[in-house]
Amino acid sequence: MNKPLLTSCVIFCLMTSSIFAQSNADVMKGAETKIAASDFAGAISDLTPIISANENTANAYVKKLQAYNALSDYQKALLDPSQVVKVNHDMAIPYYDRGVAYTKLEQKDNAAKDFSMAINIDPAYADAYYERALIKKANKDKDGACIDLRLSAKAGNTKANDLYNDDFCWTSGVKYYKAGLSQFQLHQFPEALADFNLAVALSPDSANFLAKRGQTLMEMNEYDSALVDLSQAKKIDSTNFNVLFIHGKILFKKEKYKDAFNDFSAAIQVNSMSADAYLARAQCCEAMNQVNSALYDYSQVIRLKPQDGTAYFKRASIEDQLDEKPAACADYKKSAALGDDDATDYAAGCK
Repeated sequence: MNKPLLTSCVIFCLMTSSIFAQSNADVMKGAETKIAASDFAGAISDLTPIISANENTANAYVKKLQAYNALSDYQKALLDPSQVVKVNHDMAIPYYDRGVAYTKLEQKDNAAKDFSMAINIDPAYADAYYERALIKKANKDKDGACIDLRLSAKAGNTKANDLYNDDFCWTSGVKYYKAGLSQFQLHQFPEALADFNLAVALSPDSANFLAKRGQTLMEMNEYDSALVDLSQAKKIDSTNFNVLFIHGKILFKKEKYKDAFNDFSAAIQVNSMSADAYLARAQCCEAMNQVNSALYDYSQVIRLKPQDGTAYFKRASIEDQLDEKPAACADYKKSAALGDDDATDYAAGCK
């Protein structure tokens, strides 16, 4: 094809696309007028051809958007600008409008499918979440309704926020949180994660819920996902001891010792009576070869938990490194007396 013909084709295609888009806009405007006039069947008849004609495009877009949203912020930052997927709200509107019409005709299943598609296209579509929540509420799916109400409220729908509070949705979050704690204590981490997922979905602003889910992910060796939860929890409550402590433990697992040290230090500022925080910070100090600081922290553990044989053994090991033999021997003997098997041979070697 020669260049003039190609140019003519491009111009024709653009004109056709523009005319088609204008035609769709006119039809959609007419459908919304029919909805306002309670002609719901007429609105559905107008909107269905538009939706059907663009169905393949919409499905391909949703698949691409979901893949993009699954990337980490770091991965997104590495993308070429042409690979960035932007939300196409206009594509979601016909589904939302038809969903409203179906709702008015009591065709709830069809309405729910359309609202779900509108949400897939625009994950911040507040009104679509709200309308889907009402359907779930009518179908006695309280948890599902509460989750949608929370998402709708987060996206700016004030009616959803009021209904979320009126229905005491936060109590469901607490219920799943407590169930997750029970599973966590039994080391049934996948089951605990399922409960914490629901707790967070119902109460995404809870630093404690996020922290416990993050700790569960850490136990499952999913450190990056765990760190996302704890970082969000820190933004919500930067003085929460558990948040700081668990965040530090994840960073320690990722061998980011200096950052972990800072978290444990902040946790100690919040609760200076936590032997666990001093113990964790001591381990950081050892990892960074800061033996004197580690020695201080193990001494704090012993001050707070004088019957902790392991702390005596750890302090003795550092005293050995510093050639403080009498102090090391005293700690080895104390550790052995408290039942730490690792200390027995060392204690026996002391004069």
